Amino acid sequence: RDYVFLIDRQGRVLAHPDGKLIASPTTKGADVRTLPGGTEIVKSNSGSLRLVESGEARRIFWATAPLTGWKVAMSVPESFIVGPATTLARRTALVAAVAVIILIFVVWTLGHRLTRPVRRLTAAAESVSQQNCESVDALHAIASRNDELGQLADAFGNMVQEIAAREKRLVAAEGELRKSESYYRSLIENTTDIISVMDKDGRFQYASPSITQIFGIKPAEASNYRVQDFLTPETSTTMEHAI
Repeated sequence: RDYVFLIDRQGRVLAHPDGKLIASPTTKGADVRTLPGGTEIVKSNSGSLRLVESGEARRIFWATAPLTGWKVAMSVPESFIVGPATTLARRTALVAAVAVIILIFVVWTLGHRLTRPVRRLTAAAESVSQQNCESVDALHAIASRNDELGQLADAFGNMVQEIAAREKRLVAAEGELRKSESYYRSLIENTTDIISVMDKDGRFQYASPSITQIFGIKPAEASNYRVQDFLTPETSTTMEHAI
């Protein structure tokens, strides 16, 4: 508990909760120097100090009355002073901890909301790199967003659709090309006329299979001959001029 005591100019106790220390008609009162912290109280007109009394930490504050010169001192348990501050600090720490938890949750929620579309875009890009363009259908929900991620998803989806359409057209063109190639190859290989490719000297670079029936050589051997080798001198001369 806290208590107040009064000291005269000579350092004698005039008032104190302990009646044995108070001045009376037969006693002068206890010397404040005999009390805990009394020496420091006598040395200065005002001040404060910290001490341990009966195993309890206490604070003593004192001041001097201008008219009488008496000193009024108050002894207060330190817990009375730091207790509210400690409670306030604990409450502040609790509020701060709750605020940090809420902040972490909000940041996690916003981060998850922002990174989830990015992860979907990344997964869609990986699928497209593996020629799986159907995965772009999962980006419709992101493309409907009214932000940069929505615009990016929409542009990416349009790009993939255009690539897929071009790929389909390319596959169709390759199919038509193979059909045309098969047709002309069949035509060349089955015609009775010789279809050939020659250089400027008349040497065969390619000859159709009918060259075997007409000139008696295999198509693979045609590059060893010139067309002049199978013509009469007169026709050969005419051919050389034509070439």
